[in-house]
Amino acid sequence: MNLVDDALVLRSDVLLVPINDLAPEVRATFTFEEGDYALTRRHGRLPSQIIDGETAALLSLFRTPRTIVEAVAINSRALKKDPQAWFDELLPHIGAFLNRSILVPAGSEEQNEIAPSFSGGERVGAWEIGHCVSLIEDSEIYRVRDGARDGALKISRQAMPFEQSLFGNEADVLERLDGPPAARLFDRGTHDGKPYLVIEWCRGMDASAAAAHRRHVRLSLLDLACGIADAYAALHARGFLHGDVHPRNILVNDDGAVHLIDFGYGAAAGEPPRIGRGGMYYFFEPEYLAAQRQGIALPATFAGEQYALGALLYFLIAGRHYVEFRSEREEMVRQAETEPPLPFTKRDLPPWPEVEAILARALAKDPAQRFPDVAALAEALRDVRAAAVAELRETPLSDVAARFAVERLRDFARGGAMFATGFA
Repeated sequence: MNLVDDALVLRSDVLLVPINDLAPEVRATFTFEEGDYALTRRHGRLPSQIIDGETAALLSLFRTPRTIVEAVAINSRALKKDPQAWFDELLPHIGAFLNRSILVPAGSEEQNEIAPSFSGGERVGAWEIGHCVSLIEDSEIYRVRDGARDGALKISRQAMPFEQSLFGNEADVLERLDGPPAARLFDRGTHDGKPYLVIEWCRGMDASAAAAHRRHVRLSLLDLACGIADAYAALHARGFLHGDVHPRNILVNDDGAVHLIDFGYGAAAGEPPRIGRGGMYYFFEPEYLAAQRQGIALPATFAGEQYALGALLYFLIAGRHYVEFRSEREEMVRQAETEPPLPFTKRDLPPWPEVEAILARALAKDPAQRFPDVAALAEALRDVRAAAVAELRETPLSDVAARFAVERLRDFARGGAMFATGFA
């Protein structure tokens, strides 16, 4: 396209939010100045970006299709700037917005907010679509059925060769694992040139939601941490790395069973990786970040995944990340490489020295100082749980607690207060 003459438009799913409109705890993660805006895309994978008010004003002009020259002319008059100098200053930023699909050609399919590609009742291969479960810019997930089998259909939004895609890599890993701690692969293929997988449907919620349900019961949080650590220990024992550790890639059933999902970046240890690294900066190990800064592509390792797991478990137990991460990528990298995990008291939580010591060891900056493997980490967590259970059993029930139990049982008995008044 011609950057000067062709009309551009701001995608309809782009949000421009004044920083001052964000919640205080969100603002605390950014370095910003008065008048700045947060720029983000619904359904996008890239993190939010902070832009100044002048750039936000320019982008807002593209709510109506315009050429770059027209928008810069209007913007420069409003700001009382020299048009040519302002155009030269803005052009690199506009190029970045084009690369991120923030600005797109007017009239193109890209300008509209993405929508599910399939409706209920349609078929992909042998599978009947139920409903859309997840929708992001590059892939979609649907609940599907084939006779008695319930599955999750994951399909690319773009046509591409199957074997060279994340879908091909995930299919290879799932076929070799063929079961827990991963969900089983039911089917693989392409539909209109778009690769897809159908994976066993796993009931439950992601790890963040599971932790939120347990937030005020520490023993229950410890049960969750043990289950997740055991799942990763089992995966590593079979010689595989997950490669993309974060809460949404862990499903927890009502009975506490854990399934690991999304193995697009998975790999067998000791084999050349077919795909690069995935993941979030909150969970990257410091040695990977240090190598990345030097232009070295460090593959996933068991020790590195232990660090990611430590960061994840800290987040689930404490409700916040192990350090107060800033939103700027360079600062996040510095923090991950240098800052130790904050004590729980700095997170407004009661101390939990036994668990904090385990997490601190898993989060050691030097891989040699971590646990020998994730199985040892899981065993340490189970030891803490066993001691906590023993302590609970040995603690006598207080008179206040006994009286509370008797009163509540009376309320819920036939003819009790709850039968007369109902729930509040």
